[in-house]
Amino acid sequence: MQRTMMTATAAAIFATPAMAFSITFFSAVDGQQLGYTSSDRVEARFKADTTNWTMRLSDAPQPFVGDNLLNNGNGRSNFEGRSFGFSLAFDSVARELSWTITNDAGNSSVLTYDASAPGSTPNLIQIATSGSRGMVVLDRAAFSSPSEASVAIPSLSVGPAGPTYAETFAFFGDNADLYADNWSLAGFVSFDDFTHNNPNEGVKLSMSLRSAAVIPAPATALVFLPVAGLAMRRRR
Repeated sequence: MQRTMMTATAAAIFATPAMAFSITFFSAVDGQQLGYTSSDRVEARFKADTTNWTMRLSDAPQPFVGDNLLNNGNGRSNFEGRSFGFSLAFDSVARELSWTITNDAGNSSVLTYDASAPGSTPNLIQIATSGSRGMVVLDRAAFSSPSEASVAIPSLSVGPAGPTYAETFAFFGDNADLYADNWSLAGFVSFDDFTHNNPNEGVKLSMSLRSAAVIPAPATALVFLPVAGLAMRRRR
């Protein structure tokens, strides 16, 4: 199994009647070992594309015609030098994820995803920013459940001068189920000047719900599926 060495950088506990959310934040440096236990993934993406779709919420490995996409504006002026609010939220009654982007004029665009179909149980949220064609800053982000105070998400800042890619992993524990209770992960993402007329995948925010587990010892790694490690490739 491919795997990545991760180090816990912060931790917080939620105690709700339905589920106890215990979050540990990891970064891709030497430390504790985690590995994906399934290839299943639901990705929420927001990119500064000036001619095509800008939002995506889907479990398909790659975007395709008819995928769950949305275009909330064209032209550089819609993105360059602007800040956007974002929210990835789960409704446990409707069994539905919602991905909301709100621009600095207060206008919101929303995609939804039906999570009622059988599949893996997500217990990790991978948060990543790409800034090879313009600076991207993620800040003032937090994870919260309805009955508890929020927990701050580490800020991420990337740009053409480097680093051009950054990520953090919010891990909820081996036995957690992010589809068992209501929650939201919300914050702000800001874009600076672009180096290309159409930044596309070079200026984006993505969040992926995945299933992962701590690998306690090399001898136990055989029980995990042979899927990619936690350092997401800079794909697409």
